[in-house]
Amino acid sequence: TTLRQRQLDIRTCLNKEASEIRILQATVDCYPSSTTTEELDFQDKCRAYLIQYTARLITESQPEAVLSNLKNKGFMESEMNGFIVQLNEMATQPPSTAKSLPNPIILSESFGVISRLNSYRAERISALQSTFPALHFWIVFALGGSICLVFLMETDQKILIFLNAVQLRLLWSILIGTLTSLGTVCYDLSQPFRGSYQI
Repeated sequence: TTLRQRQLDIRTCLNKEASEIRILQATVDCYPSSTTTEELDFQDKCRAYLIQYTARLITESQPEAVLSNLKNKGFMESEMNGFIVQLNEMATQPPSTAKSLPNPIILSESFGVISRLNSYRAERISALQSTFPALHFWIVFALGGSICLVFLMETDQKILIFLNAVQLRLLWSILIGTLTSLGTVCYDLSQPFRGSYQI
């Protein structure tokens, strides 16, 4: 249940992030845009950061995404940091340019959305990184192997009072099938973006 709950947490965070991205996209349209083409205006810069963040989110949600890459790159480093820098620059514009600034409510909402995005991202990355260690799966594998071994040892007797050969074969097949299914479920749940239980 822990691995399944992990997948549900990742899915919830992805949906929340997508919702906040839509809200932030709507607020970007209210940012000031420059009439000159010499340099990018606040609106274009923020929109570029938003596109880059969305691309990062999609990349991190692919089956081939490697968690070690997230650790090496620094999972708290995101495009939202640059977005906040742009908002701070907008908020600290001199009074002479106050007419070209967005409404303070829009700025406040933007800061709130970015704060929530960073929080959801941290939750999602934490859930992605909280997996069972490899030792856990080796212990489960050893347990299944020992059950099979004990079954073979107990049935390797000349006289079995309660079971005949067909019943033993049927029990062996059920045992192997159950253990194989259990292993498949564990493997599927350990990979959130692939398998039968993929997000």
